[in-house]
Amino acid sequence: MAPIIKIALIQLHPKRLDPEVNFRNAEAYIREAAGEGAHLAVLPEYHLTSWVPHDERFAACCRDSAPVYLEKYQSLARELGIAIVPGTIVEARPSDGDGEDDLVNVAYWIDRHGEVAGRYTKKNLWHNERPHLAADPSRHEAFETDLLASHTDGEQGARGIRVGMLGGGCAGVLAGGSVSG
Repeated sequence: MAPIIKIALIQLHPKRLDPEVNFRNAEAYIREAAGEGAHLAVLPEYHLTSWVPHDERFAACCRDSAPVYLEKYQSLARELGIAIVPGTIVEARPSDGDGEDDLVNVAYWIDRHGEVAGRYTKKNLWHNERPHLAADPSRHEAFETDLLASHTDGEQGARGIRVGMLGGGCAGVLAGGSVSG
């Protein structure tokens, strides 16, 4: 019999530009999911800051909070032994030319040991994101995880599952961007 992988899909209503409150809410749900035996917890896009790009504090809030909360999610995954995809985290990336950092929308896969197993920077931006975020021109890539799956040849044992991510889902799926690898 194939092993069962229990996934917690967490939905929450983020408080605008308050990553600490939003992290604490997400953390409570992740702790509950881990306590119920989930192997993976997945959070929604923009869950740390909400999507308020016209607020003058948005860019600074994203730049300041991204590394802090990525590290907090890594620690939480390590502590609870659960893989976490913390939705997407808007972070700064060096610009190609104008000297000011670009904001990008990044989805991370953090394994149960707290290591980043993979990341996806959003490529297909929704129309209202384009003035505020930079798209990633690279190919979609799949990566190995430590979630278990049974071998297809009937042998006893398990191996890691190879996955790919489409951050934000809708625009990536509508654009037909598939995952390779």
